[in-house]
Amino acid sequence: CAFVVLSSGLSYAATQHPRQVSLSASLWADAQVAALASECESNGFVRALADGSLMLASFQGYIAQDRFFLSAFSRAYALSREKAAAAGDWVSAAELGELEAGVHAELSLHSGYAARWGVNMSTVAPVPACNEYVNFLLRIAEEESVAACAAAMVPCMRLYAALGQHIATRQLRCMANPSESTDTCSAGIYQEWVDTYAAADIEVLASKLEALLDREAARTNAPATKILRSHYVRAMELELAFFDAWASRS
Repeated sequence: CAFVVLSSGLSYAATQHPRQVSLSASLWADAQVAALASECESNGFVRALADGSLMLASFQGYIAQDRFFLSAFSRAYALSREKAAAAGDWVSAAELGELEAGVHAELSLHSGYAARWGVNMSTVAPVPACNEYVNFLLRIAEEESVAACAAAMVPCMRLYAALGQHIATRQLRCMANPSESTDTCSAGIYQEWVDTYAAADIEVLASKLEALLDREAARTNAPATKILRSHYVRAMELELAFFDAWASRS
């Protein structure tokens, strides 16, 4: 999927020729998805994280919940990998294994946050927004196709890559003209989070999952494609709800 980061915000328009737009690109450019992505970007939690003003307790809570979610994300990859292997689709199985490894790396980062900032995971229970997202994802991973699971997982990958890149772009603009910029040049103690999701390897993983979705979706019919869009949109709604759970505490 190709997308452009504009000075005014996230871009949701595909850069490919209209006749060549992939499913993943068309979903990201979908008007309903674009509106949800814009709401995520302007969410109070995300804005406070980006400018470094987020209360530490709010970030601690978010990290604890995100660990629950990422554990389910890893499980969804594993379930899809098993389905692909059972169908003899070794290319998809291998790619899903690589994507699962990427989640493990992200979990290691969260473990570092937890250790440094005193997040005791043994005392944390999932909040409703986290539970709803996890249940949605695992149900699809267990009961539906690899394509359906990919459609439910791509929004997380694409959204976080886009947010990280956009925040980093604003920071660069600020550093270039600090006296004229209305942006913040650093996210303060949360800069590591920004750097992580703005990094090239996150974009690579997001693009890899999108390519897998496109390949798997090509094997489905029109009614199935409608289901894929429904899953994609629902995942975006759950992403926003996840941020909203912490916005009031930011």
